[in-house]
Amino acid sequence: MYWPENRSPGVVTALKAKDYDDDYGEPFKYGIASSASDTIRTTFSISGTALEVNKVLDREETKTYFIPISISDSGSPAQTGTSTLTLVVADVNDNPMEEGHSSIFVYNYKVCSIKIQGVFGKC
Repeated sequence: MYWPENRSPGVVTALKAKDYDDDYGEPFKYGIASSASDTIRTTFSISGTALEVNKVLDREETKTYFIPISISDSGSPAQTGTSTLTLVVADVNDNPMEEGHSSIFVYNYKVCSIKIQGVFGKC
């Protein structure tokens, strides 16, 4: 998934899961996993099935977020698994183009030797 930098907070995606044992599947409960860092917990939240970003993201600050999401089925006791959603912060050209110039300094080092009557000397 990707989310453009500088976009206002909002819904990133609707979360979906499938329970392969078919006994106790939906409805699923989603949450930010307890293993998530404080940064993930403050930057993202889950409301129902919606993964939300809570602040404006800046690609120059963080390029990729790995969001651990816990998913619980409706069984008793509920079975819970964790899946990691990768969110890439898409770059937006937030610096206007400016005319510029650059300087290049080239250093040329010349090596030579002269042999006069069996003795080497410098150029």
